Amino acid sequence: MAKLILKGHPTRGKEVIDLLETLGANRLGYTGTFPSFYYWIGGGSIISSDRFPGDTFLFTLEEFLDKYPYKVGDKVIYDNSVHEIIDMKWDDNINTISYGVSNGKIKNLAIVEELQPYKEETMEEPEELIVGFTKDNDGSWVLNTHKDYEIKEIDGKFKVIKKQPKYPTTYEECCVYLGLQHYGLTIDLPFNYSPLFISLAQLYICRNAYWKIAGEQMGLGKPWEPDWSDDEWIDMYYISFDGKHLEKEKGYPCCNMILIFPTAEMRDAFYENFKDLIEQCKELL
Repeated sequence: MAKLILKGHPTRGKEVIDLLETLGANRLGYTGTFPSFYYWIGGGSIISSDRFPGDTFLFTLEEFLDKYPYKVGDKVIYDNSVHEIIDMKWDDNINTISYGVSNGKIKNLAIVEELQPYKEETMEEPEELIVGFTKDNDGSWVLNTHKDYEIKEIDGKFKVIKKQPKYPTTYEECCVYLGLQHYGLTIDLPFNYSPLFISLAQLYICRNAYWKIAGEQMGLGKPWEPDWSDDEWIDMYYISFDGKHLEKEKGYPCCNMILIFPTAEMRDAFYENFKDLIEQCKELL
């Protein structure tokens, strides 16, 4: 069992401290490093010394990043599928970095040799994305693309890019998407209470529409929903209210189970589209 030691850096000291914090350390106010000092994690906090401790694995920042190029938030290929790195720790039992990787459902632990970089789909393959040409009403030729792609001008160049998912932006659109027959809501409560619970019911319906979209995008054959029976700790993306602030969060929610989504992108879209409804009934979240 050996500790991970990072050498202080003359110009990139903050990156050294940030890295140790990512690995689970309390930074204790550290903002940089001394080039001649050594830094490691002890008791959950950053420890530094000008003396080199024994029984360690010593890295400069450059050496560490070369050996362990992945960071939290990166997408990687693990077990032949796309995963996201959600945490990383130094495992002193095997003397290497242990990555927590998730496919959105299950978390696994992996070492760097088991990971491969994930390359986003390049949009520079027109032979696969271009469908053909048709004549417009004015007689000009129009380039047609695959149904999942579109042509956009980016930085002065026309590129074929994948279409971003479109989500319902109103309560009425969510009702239509779910096939509900009517949109009106009446709740038999004292007058002052009705608006609060009507807002909550509308929000619940909108959330169900987004869960249905998620299930279709993921090919589940049913609406997505969090699997609370899974003992594996995985990140989820949710909206919470602590009594003072609405927050968009990532992690395993300790109590909030209403506005939770499989991806940060879907969570953020839901928040932007329905923040007024969320604000109206946040005390019930």
